[in-house]
Amino acid sequence: SVELDLRSDGEISRERPGELFVRSGGVCVATVGRDTGNVAVISEHDDGWYDTGDLAVPDGRGGIRLMGRAGDRIGGVFMIPVNDVESELLRHSGVRDVALVGYPDGQGGELACAVVVPTNTPAVTLDELRQYLGGLDMTDWYLPTRLECVDALPRNGTGKVRKELLRRWLN
Repeated sequence: SVELDLRSDGEISRERPGELFVRSGGVCVATVGRDTGNVAVISEHDDGWYDTGDLAVPDGRGGIRLMGRAGDRIGGVFMIPVNDVESELLRHSGVRDVALVGYPDGQGGELACAVVVPTNTPAVTLDELRQYLGGLDMTDWYLPTRLECVDALPRNGTGKVRKELLRRWLN
């Protein structure tokens, strides 16, 4: 069997997803920190609960809906559903590829920047993207406040966008 636990300091919602923890006999015994090399034995930590690094919300049918990675969160009081915004931006005719990443707002929070690989020249504008998302009834705080156009997004060996590199570049 597998146990799932959504954890949060407040009420869990699409704007404030919970952190997903799992516990089962099938969970790995230990992890090795990618940057530090530190070994963490799962059974010795938090009664065997493993922090997946994922954000999730109840789906209303007894399951969960993954909302993204905790490391990819953007926001302050309310979190931006990064996957939802990226999925909609990918449907825009002027966007070939996109990553939504946070950058400091100067007040301890974050704002969203759309890092876009445009499909054509001239490239899509921030106003176009904001109007497009607004036309889909996305709430204002989901909308990017900055746009950076690039030739390609940095990806790791498995094809995932290396958002930590983009965040460092934006700061």
